[in-house]
Amino acid sequence: MLCSHRPVLPLLFDALGLRPKHVGAELAPAEMLVVHVRKDQVVATERHGPY
Repeated sequence: MLCSHRPVLPLLFDALGLRPKHVGAELAPAEMLVVHVRKDQVVATERHGPY
């Protein structure tokens, strides 16, 4: 598990090979992105809003 904050998210997304098609629009405050990784490959992403 890894938890991070907005200033370093672009670096994390690059390291994971995530592109806008995976992430979509910029995350809103209090929104989170769950990235499922298996054998060094991103297999799924989930966005969860602050509701």
